Amino acid sequence: MEKMTENMIREQLALAKQQGYLVEVHNLPGDDYFNVGFVVGMDPVFCLLISINWDGTVRSTV
Repeated sequence: MEKMTENMIREQLALAKQQGYLVEVHNLPGDDYFNVGFVVGMDPVFCLLISINWDGTVRSTV
């Protein structure tokens, strides 16, 4: 699997925000923990998501 550069990730997150796509964001250091939600904001350091539970309800902002 090809590793994405930081710029590629930012482009994909910006596109997801514009088009309202649901995204899956894995937490470092591994793929064991992740959040699923909608991108609502980004800056050079952080990405703000409205996190969705397994049952489809809003859990929190992450």
